[in-house]
Amino acid sequence: GMKALATAIVRKGALPKLEKLGLSRNQFGNAGMKALATAITGGALPSLKSLYVDNYNRYLKVACRSRNIFLSSLPL
Repeated sequence: GMKALATAIVRKGALPKLEKLGLSRNQFGNAGMKALATAITGGALPSLKSLYVDNYNRYLKVACRSRNIFLSSLPL
């Protein structure tokens, strides 16, 4: 799930040039969103400019805001 994705992008420095990430139509809970937020805050996905999810929590909102990443609940 989302925790595994967050772990992978942090450990391997994966996707350093990715600018848009569409995760719409995927269901993940607060723990998954918090894991992704922590990864983003920690510098994962350094080129990310836009993140698309169906729903998001405050952790993800704050993480994206801190890096000026556009966060949307509309599909990519």
